[in-house]
Amino acid sequence: MPSYDDTLLPAPRSAEPAYEPTAVPVDPASLAARIAHLTSWNADRLAAEGCLVDPPQPGGPMIGRRHRSPLGEDLLREAKDLLYTLLFGTREHGVALNRVQRELLILAVPLAKAPVLAFASLAPAESGDAAGNALLRIEYGETAGELVGDAVVAALRLINRLEINEGFLSARKENARRDTLI
Repeated sequence: MPSYDDTLLPAPRSAEPAYEPTAVPVDPASLAARIAHLTSWNADRLAAEGCLVDPPQPGGPMIGRRHRSPLGEDLLREAKDLLYTLLFGTREHGVALNRVQRELLILAVPLAKAPVLAFASLAPAESGDAAGNALLRIEYGETAGELVGDAVVAALRLINRLEINEGFLSARKENARRDTLI
């Protein structure tokens, strides 16, 4: 019988169905309002308003649907839809942002939890690091006032608090350059 290395297999998927995002219309004013709304949902407010129901401790397993109230589900969907919109939304989706440069955010997510962000088709920057994290590359078009980057961070922070469940996510942002090797 041939042998193979199980570590080469993809990480097990959640039993929950994959999320299919919907692009939402945004312009600078509505995006600023969405950032304010998402950032208002800190850990204390999520707990006070019952968005999480007996969740595992941060750094433990992912937070599944059974640990989120309907409001928590709505907030998670809102954050994922906004993240998708910022990465892939076009004028046809109602995205009216003047993007002036490309930015790159490299996000470290525990390997087993990285599939949470698969809906955004994030490509691994590297297979992982010494801490067992997948390093995900999130490239996006930025506005002059860095509104898109602020919204990406706000959406990721809420996705972490409602599903990924890490104490914090480590990220690095840089100007994305398109180089050609010959």
